[in-house]
Amino acid sequence: MTRVLSYVNAGHNAPMVLRWKDNECKIFTLESTGPPLALLEGSQFTSQALQLEADDVLVMYTDGMTEAESPGGESWGQERLKTVLRDCRHCSPAQILTGVVDGVLAFTKGTAQGDDMTLVVVGVKHEAGI
Repeated sequence: MTRVLSYVNAGHNAPMVLRWKDNECKIFTLESTGPPLALLEGSQFTSQALQLEADDVLVMYTDGMTEAESPGGESWGQERLKTVLRDCRHCSPAQILTGVVDGVLAFTKGTAQGDDMTLVVVGVKHEAGI
């Protein structure tokens, strides 16, 4: 098992990899490797690779999550997302997902949103049998 993540980000929100070391959460962002998909004819994309470690967490989301608005029109934002993620040190991927969604819902207080909200959280496990 190599745990190497190869990816292409076609101009979308940069997914994040969370890694906890010495009680600190380091966040690696998987930045764009080309223009937004279908924006330019003949676009070229390059793949990147990141060495994952056991217990890393991959978080992928659409802009509807960070652009979710409060009743006053304020966006939830990237920093609030990162704060919730950093507070999830001993959480399972399902608990992280629930924590982020609950945070967005509490912030928006039922305000109708104009964009989809998609969130995927994946945990990196130890080798099978360990």
